[in-house]
Amino acid sequence: ALPIYPRAIVVAADRQHATLYRLANTVLTKLEQLDVVPDIEVGPHMGSSPRQGFHPGKRGETQRDAGERFMRESRSRHAAATAVRAAALAGADADIVVGGVSETALLVSAELPTSFAGRTARTGAIRASMPQADIARFASEALRTLTAERQLQLATALIDDVGQSGHAATGVLDVIHALEQRAVDHLLVSPTLVEREPEAVDSIVQEALFEGAEAETAIAQAADLVDRTADGVLARLRFPIPPARRKVGRRGGRHAIQLVIP
Repeated sequence: ALPIYPRAIVVAADRQHATLYRLANTVLTKLEQLDVVPDIEVGPHMGSSPRQGFHPGKRGETQRDAGERFMRESRSRHAAATAVRAAALAGADADIVVGGVSETALLVSAELPTSFAGRTARTGAIRASMPQADIARFASEALRTLTAERQLQLATALIDDVGQSGHAATGVLDVIHALEQRAVDHLLVSPTLVEREPEAVDSIVQEALFEGAEAETAIAQAADLVDRTADGVLARLRFPIPPARRKVGRRGGRHAIQLVIP
């Protein structure tokens, strides 16, 4: 079956901890927990107890102000370390979902590399203390929304490109032709086509995956767009290819492709 959305690294963070999970096919697996390490230094004071208003860290800074400053700096470092670790776990093919205390979630999101700008979802529904099943549910919802937005952008760009640069193929026959040329980089298939032609879709998808392409089920508005304008299947191509000369499917290659043409 085609994945509805890609896998993700989920961050559930509060002011003291950040727990990292891997989400794959709605299954959430705990990976590790990062903790804030306080970095509060209390300088030597004369007498038996410190007097408010004195701290050696900065002239005129109270002990309370200094403590809050050190804690903010610790949390900022913690957020940065969490972002670095999440990005490393996500790699090039996983998204990131950040939840938990809003202040911390914002810090973590802001520290992620710019390459994750379109691959990050932040949700206020997740709390670090909630059961893992609830974290999985809310993370899946956030990831589905992120995926729907990304798919719609991709589908819109490809539809606009049809007949222009030659980096898009629409419809079953054109996509098969592109697969013959080993040109397919990314495949979007609508659920309607999957229901109508399950065997043909399975062959197309297996061929695409064998060639190193990505394949996914289009959802929400992207699914409607692919149905209306691309007859259920849309492909991004690695390079332009000449137009298909044949009007029928083909057999051969690693997977046999047989189409039922109404």
